[in-house]
Amino acid sequence: MISNLPNPILKQSAYQKGATDFLFRPLHPQELQFKLMWHLEISQQICILLCSPPDKLEKLEDQIKIILPNCILIRAFTGNEAIELSKKKHPHLIFMDVMMLEISGLLACKIIRSYQPTRSIPIFLISNFKKERLKQQAYEYGATDFLFEPLSVEEIQSKLFSLLSAKSIYGTLHHSNCSKNIFSLIRFILDKKLNGTLSLQKEEKKGKIFFHQGDIRHAELDELDSQSALHQLLQWDNLEFEFQHHEVEWSRQPSLNHILSEKDWYKN
Repeated sequence: MISNLPNPILKQSAYQKGATDFLFRPLHPQELQFKLMWHLEISQQICILLCSPPDKLEKLEDQIKIILPNCILIRAFTGNEAIELSKKKHPHLIFMDVMMLEISGLLACKIIRSYQPTRSIPIFLISNFKKERLKQQAYEYGATDFLFEPLSVEEIQSKLFSLLSAKSIYGTLHHSNCSKNIFSLIRFILDKKLNGTLSLQKEEKKGKIFFHQGDIRHAELDELDSQSALHQLLQWDNLEFEFQHHEVEWSRQPSLNHILSEKDWYKN
């Protein structure tokens, strides 16, 4: 829904009546592109771990479902369970109450940060104790952000969208485990004619692919030339990735899309 009245009560009413999102005029093309991509495609890929005592969890779950109706939500009721599920499920982000059972949310956050595969997962810590020292301690333990209760749908949405717009597409908020191969990633970026860099990592090896307006313009891997690097990167799967939106310096280079046309996956 769209309105030129910046009225938070009107916005909340829109959500209660079933609106997927609410935008204020003037509208910006980049904002519209991001919101459309998010609601139509990216939100279906997001996996969120909710860590909270049972009496609070259901409300938080309902609030997030209003914003991301297609996301996957995983529940954890104790600090130890949060740690184990973060290792097993590799969620894209975590919401965690400071007052968890068994061990605190602060300690659970610190442990998750100490484990290499989960180190980069954004973690939002939540508390109803409005103390600046607690907030500072949360950041010292590795929290991405700290939220005071009671939480509103608008606040949660603002934090999520700020994080997403600063990070990446395709459900990846930072370097997260990729269950799909590189083929689907490249098809998505090309179809959307996005400008930017796709950074890839498979075990200890790292590579990059540069995109401009529906074309691959350059690729980097070890000391290989651009075409050879792209050939090698197209063989990767089970990788970690991050896409950053920006204008690329390789925008005037010849397109490398002809390499894609040689692949069966691109023809299908």
